[in-house]
Amino acid sequence: CLTYIDLNMVRAGIVKDPALWSESGYAEIMNGRQRYQLADHRTLAALLDLSTLEDLRLARQNWIKASIEQKMLTRDTCWTEGLAVGSAEFVEEIKDGLGIRARYRDVRNTGRECILRENELRWGILPSKTLSKASWAAFSA
Repeated sequence: CLTYIDLNMVRAGIVKDPALWSESGYAEIMNGRQRYQLADHRTLAALLDLSTLEDLRLARQNWIKASIEQKMLTRDTCWTEGLAVGSAEFVEEIKDGLGIRARYRDVRNTGRECILRENELRWGILPSKTLSKASWAAFSA
């Protein structure tokens, strides 16, 4: 998730390196920001089971580098259409917390993760009928 978000401006063609997008959390961690720091770096490092801020920087840098080298720069519907993404337990906890608001939401297991998302059939939308990038460009022009 972090890497996917960090690469938004790279995917959009705005920058080649996400550290160059000064408003990003990745740039904040990589370039350092003492005043008005937005991200809680220590908590993030702890959640990722990393010991130091330097370990966090190195891990994030390696994830970004690997994603760019592997050309993983396309839209991933897991992150763009999912309400919650993660382990089955996490997704079910989110769904339970939503209560009645989650009644038309489906939990899908992709084998890689579970995703809580809108039931497409409820709206008459089939995955094969969604707009391609070219169609969206023509539609929104």
